[in-house]
Amino acid sequence: MDRWTRYGGAPPRPAPGWALDTVCGPSQLWGANGIVAAARRDPGRGAGARAGGTDLYVTQVFGSEVPCIDADSAELRAFAPLGSGVDAPDDGVFGHDGTFYATAPMLSTVTARRPDGSARVLSDELVGVNGITADGEGRRLFADEFRPGGRLWELDPAGERPPRLLLDELATPNALAVGPDRGLYFPLVLPGEIWRYDLDEGGARRAFGDLAQPTAVKFDSAGRLLTSEAGTGRVVRFDLSTGAREVVAQVAPGIDNLALGADDRLFVSHFTDGRVAEVTPVGPGGTVGSERVLSPSGFVGPFGLAALDGGEVLVADGLSLAVAGPGGVRRTHLLILDLPTLVVSAAVVAGAWWVIGARGQVFRCGEGRRPEPVLGHLADPTALASDGAEGALLVERGAGRVLRLGPDGEVTGEV
Repeated sequence: MDRWTRYGGAPPRPAPGWALDTVCGPSQLWGANGIVAAARRDPGRGAGARAGGTDLYVTQVFGSEVPCIDADSAELRAFAPLGSGVDAPDDGVFGHDGTFYATAPMLSTVTARRPDGSARVLSDELVGVNGITADGEGRRLFADEFRPGGRLWELDPAGERPPRLLLDELATPNALAVGPDRGLYFPLVLPGEIWRYDLDEGGARRAFGDLAQPTAVKFDSAGRLLTSEAGTGRVVRFDLSTGAREVVAQVAPGIDNLALGADDRLFVSHFTDGRVAEVTPVGPGGTVGSERVLSPSGFVGPFGLAALDGGEVLVADGLSLAVAGPGGVRRTHLLILDLPTLVVSAAVVAGAWWVIGARGQVFRCGEGRRPEPVLGHLADPTALASDGAEGALLVERGAGRVLRLGPDGEVTGEV
């Protein structure tokens, strides 16, 4: 079941005389962002469920929903469905009483979903709020803002007191966790570092560095810290007492978050294609472990297409740029790793790939070639097409016009 049929959508049907072949279908989820592992609340539910098992709660910014996935059977059921009041969630955590707290960076809100399913906004003043976690008892709540100059906060789970600022001027902090040493650990994604805030004395220090876009931190039952590297697809484990590190899992780049279930079972989510999987550790000699997919990947959009040679299509899929064709799908550029913003349209101009960024830019790139800006400061550009020569036509919706672009991205006129 994909995300469309889950809400009653009908499969597409071609008009008479036409055939329809699916090259790559939609991901089951609207992308997979935060992932929270929790003991199963109803051990008798569903085929394959067992007492003491693990359920995974996956937040989806673009889907405004949080489904629950049975880690054994991969059965998916609604937890906070679309329209339930948990809007655009990026990360989540359970409190001591079963309340689920979710952040929404695009809305700058933190929402509390009560066990009875009702929801309320806990805070609406944290710009770009992204990571959220609780202490071991689930009574203290912490969140940070994923942006340059981001801040670290303690929140009142009851919403009776205003957020308390712990740190500011942080470079892109993300999914955080409280360690066994009463340190609050958080990754700085773009600098490639993990920092520790002392919950007893205050103050922060760099704990670990030299990482490839670490997006999240979690702790296993032995008190060791694990982090996901979006840039490499590795999961790296650290010993807090010695500082020793080792790679414990290797998957595709684009990891958003990770979770540890019963017996330290390791689960990862991918923001790039909506995949959720259980991962077995790297074996002796560094052999790659296996990956059991619980929610299959696919396109998160797509938002724009352009024809390539050989029957392939260039796909602007929001969180990634991909090539789809008879041989399958290969993602050539990923958000954070290669792309500075979401991609919403694509065209092939004089053999080069041109893409629109969601912040009003046009970039030029190619397979194996990093994007370079050719035009910026546009008002909500939405579509791009080759003019059949060496330039392009661009729809600038916010300005109500169509622009002609020259071979270097310069504006040469209006249509």
